[in-house]
Amino acid sequence: MGKKVDIFSPDELSVRNKSLDSKRVIKVTNTNKIDYQKYDVMFVLDANELKRFGIRSDINFLGKKINIDHHEGDGIGEIKIINTKAGSTCTLLYYLFKDWKINLAGELLDMLLLGIVSDTDVFHFSTNNSSYIFKTVAEIIDKGADYEKALYDFDQSYNLKTLQFWAEAINRIQIDEKYRFVYTAIPYDVFNKYKEYGITSRQVSDRFLRNINDTDFGIVFIETEKGKVKVSIRTRTPGFFVLDLIKELGGGGHLTGGGTSVIGETFEKVIEKVLEVAREFSKSETKKY
Repeated sequence: MGKKVDIFSPDELSVRNKSLDSKRVIKVTNTNKIDYQKYDVMFVLDANELKRFGIRSDINFLGKKINIDHHEGDGIGEIKIINTKAGSTCTLLYYLFKDWKINLAGELLDMLLLGIVSDTDVFHFSTNNSSYIFKTVAEIIDKGADYEKALYDFDQSYNLKTLQFWAEAINRIQIDEKYRFVYTAIPYDVFNKYKEYGITSRQVSDRFLRNINDTDFGIVFIETEKGKVKVSIRTRTPGFFVLDLIKELGGGGHLTGGGTSVIGETFEKVIEKVLEVAREFSKSETKKY
């Protein structure tokens, strides 16, 4: 559209995802060290808090923030394009691109479809029984996007190391039968062996923990750095909502799942605290079906 754009990420792309940046335009950097005064507009994608990108709230940015997101929450910035029924941020981008008269074809369409397939975990998280996401996907496929390629890229393209990490996570699974949830905890020494392969807490919670009988939800703990723990929570039972639990832990997401990060505590302390809160939540009325 004739504008100069810089794309920043606080994290390196994993081995699995490097192909998504074939032109090497993403700049991996400490997001608090960016000279924000250079920019007129900041697009904040797929999150409703700057801290999700490692950005402090007091950065010196005088332009407009445009928040494009599909998570529950108030959003950030002066312009908010938020739809919790969209299933993915790429759904919203598709309609924005249509409005902006961008040529929707080829690689761009394939990327949008891949974004929808991956963010919904192949439609496990098409929220609120909405047909909106499926109608959008049908339209994108009719325009020429390759659905088989999207499934292949997302669900059939794992490094062997990723599967070995999953095995580590499965071997550590514990079930709290009384409070009907399951959890697994991955310390830093294990995570560090596999981190370059793009392993995430979401993979474990989505693929394994929410498939275990006689449980309502699952929790994954991953110590990504010493003193930093990522927590992913997913519901299993239809109509059982965990967003209140996630918010109580300082995170965000959807009614059926989301995550948070805990900084400055030992791994063992984080696990103890989260399990205590989860048990209290399971006894409460806020999560009713």
